[in-house]
Amino acid sequence: MRTLQFFPVLLLFAIACVPITTTITRTSDIDYASKPSGCDIQILSQAPTNRKFVEIAILNTLAVEATYGKDLNAMLPSIKETACRLGADAVVIKNVEAGSAFTHASGKVFGVAIKFTE
Repeated sequence: MRTLQFFPVLLLFAIACVPITTTITRTSDIDYASKPSGCDIQILSQAPTNRKFVEIAILNTLAVEATYGKDLNAMLPSIKETACRLGADAVVIKNVEAGSAFTHASGKVFGVAIKFTE
């Protein structure tokens, strides 16, 4: 009987621990130096027109159907952490598909990590 009392807590913990993953497709032959974890990464809705840059990689982020919080804000930490590892200065968000607990749809974010050249 006591085990049943903890079941909702264990279930919530298991759901919250399902990772949000970001996969990388490199678009540059140059390996830039990684930045420290938690570095400052700009999140942009369109490519900058006032600064020159190079594309480093395409980032595809997925929040699986069991993950709590499948919107862009829930996936930003994974996106930023990946961009820091790549040595990027910013990520241009190209597409966001919010997930839904009701339909069991996964949340997805497609973006491009960029490095400013000037």
